[in-house]
Amino acid sequence: MGDTRDINLDNVSEALLEGMQADERQGGNIQLKFSTLKGKSAFDICEAMLAQKTALIEAGFTEDQIRGQLSFRNEKLSAAAGEAVWTPNPTIWVNHPRPQDVAVAETKAELAQVKAQLSSMEANMAGVVQQAIAAALAGAAGATPTTGKVVEVESENPL
Repeated sequence: MGDTRDINLDNVSEALLEGMQADERQGGNIQLKFSTLKGKSAFDICEAMLAQKTALIEAGFTEDQIRGQLSFRNEKLSAAAGEAVWTPNPTIWVNHPRPQDVAVAETKAELAQVKAQLSSMEANMAGVVQQAIAAALAGAAGATPTTGKVVEVESENPL
């Protein structure tokens, strides 16, 4: 996941733009919301969210840590209506990596290391096989159908 800025309320608050407020939520993730939406058009909200994202990135947070959302599925209203009901809620989250994302990144790194080792072993084995063939051919170079010499090649690792 790389080196990223520590996610805490103080660090995120340093990057807050005017009109935004930050609250720490369960698990230590930080939620950024508008102080008020009064008088803001949909474009104003989107532009402000993009500007806030840029400010967070300039403050040292990464794209992986920042998530924006414009609405959320309201489970209570959805249950009552019998279908999905979405409630407007323009919000930016600065999140700690999920354990499963960390595990996936670690597994990918380990897999890349194993692949590199296998490639190295494959190249080494190709060299060993070429040397064995060259040695066998060099030893058999004197054996031709006209000389009648018999060539025996002994190896601990038969091909």
